[in-house]
Amino acid sequence: MVIIASLFEKRASGLYHNTAAIINARGELQGLYRKMHIPDDPLYYEKFYFTPGDLGFRSWPTERGKLGVCICWDQWYPEAARLTAMQGAEILFYPTAIGWHPSEKARHGVNQHGAWEIMQRSHAVANGCFVAAVNRIGLEKPAGGAGIEFWGPKLCCRAQW
Repeated sequence: MVIIASLFEKRASGLYHNTAAIINARGELQGLYRKMHIPDDPLYYEKFYFTPGDLGFRSWPTERGKLGVCICWDQWYPEAARLTAMQGAEILFYPTAIGWHPSEKARHGVNQHGAWEIMQRSHAVANGCFVAAVNRIGLEKPAGGAGIEFWGPKLCCRAQW
């Protein structure tokens, strides 16, 4: 088994990353990926606490194949998938927390979710690899706010013609 663990990484005081740790089948740290694209979107004000990654787009040989990891917002950028695939990734993993404001779901939900699925499929087709995008589910509601509804289940796809 290979584990991709999402972390809030503190490198120094005031220097934080949204990081994924890749742990190989022997339980050893295979590598780290730090999220490159940091959103500034309603209720996703990550630019106020996360620093863009500085480790580049990479892939890691594991006992289960060569895999690449990008995080959440990176999934909207074709160059992230392309550069990771060019490093040899056979599977792209996207640990994700994406959803919508509950008041927007009725009007935009189907289109937003559809666009997200199209992006993941396009990464698989354009790069000839598998994609596994795992999203959290449920409603995250801060005190006094409407929150974000995460749309749940995972999406896995492969290159198909």
